[in-house]
Amino acid sequence: MPNKTHTQNHEEMADAIFSDREKQILEMIARGMTSREISDELGLSENTVETHRKRMISRIEAKNIFGVFHYTISRGILEPTVFGDPYLL
Repeated sequence: MPNKTHTQNHEEMADAIFSDREKQILEMIARGMTSREISDELGLSENTVETHRKRMISRIEAKNIFGVFHYTISRGILEPTVFGDPYLL
């Protein structure tokens, strides 16, 4: 089994901070969807979507959801293109 580099271990740890569902919700927020729209699309309650958002902010001690985006993009968890094509915005 090949040894993992320090960078690979760091990326895996950063990636593991958020669940697949949380990353899915982050991507939807980045596309401009409201909690209501996200809850309707995923079949969750609006409160559940808000709870995911609040936990992500709290988990990394960010001040707001923009801090979560900075964290995830700077660590390669999400790509900057999550916000869409910058030429179309």
